Amino acid sequence: MSVLRVENITKRFAGLMALDKVSFETQNGSIQGIIGPNGAGKTTLFQIISGVLKPSNGAIYYNDKSITHQEPHINCAQGIARTFQSIRLFSGMTVLENVMTGMHTHLKSGLFMSGFRLPSVRREEAKTRQKALDILEFVGIKDNADLEAISLPYGQQRLVEISRALASEPKLLILDEPAAGMNHTEGKALAAKIIQIQKTGVTILLVEHDMGLVMEICDQIIVLNYGVVIAQGDPLSIQNNSEVIEAYLGKKDNDA
Repeated sequence: MSVLRVENITKRFAGLMALDKVSFETQNGSIQGIIGPNGAGKTTLFQIISGVLKPSNGAIYYNDKSITHQEPHINCAQGIARTFQSIRLFSGMTVLENVMTGMHTHLKSGLFMSGFRLPSVRREEAKTRQKALDILEFVGIKDNADLEAISLPYGQQRLVEISRALASEPKLLILDEPAAGMNHTEGKALAAKIIQIQKTGVTILLVEHDMGLVMEICDQIIVLNYGVVIAQGDPLSIQNNSEVIEAYLGKKDNDA
């Protein structure tokens, strides 16, 4: 059963065709990778799926319901969370506070009730705080909960961003280059963590340049080149696909 269905998504920026009739399905409970050379359209596709950009043509379905023109905050409330290629943490806030902001779509207390510090507000705040601590423990950075988020090493900032996304209780987690800036050891730890997240029942869609990570953890892979899907399949078939090899390495000159 597919949790996400992308049908003929096209995106034009003035005279530039960023995506051209991109179609694929993401199966419930899977880890699906999207790869391709720089400028292939990967991040543009993520922006459209999450609702930040609107497609020029085509449709997107989440659990068989169209979300093609739906706003990002509504997508989030319905179970779609994402991270960004460039880390976007709130400066001046602790790790814990950053993660707690990810729960805003599920909170019942409004601004008026919060101002009066009613018992129900205090209970909800305590529950939110504990849930955020549990998530930080799950990803392995609970000891840094009270530190300013942007003071952490780059790799740990990535984990804070993933934790904040998990705080929204997603069914579909979209990760945009989660291993960017990580060393080999951090990347291996991240791969294990993504698999742990999958095992909790979360479907994962990721763009990643670390081919080792992609081939290790993905069930299915989609390859984009110049905005067009040139291959789809399991990791082994993608590794042996001549069109994919050509896209990454360039066409071999037989006359050389």
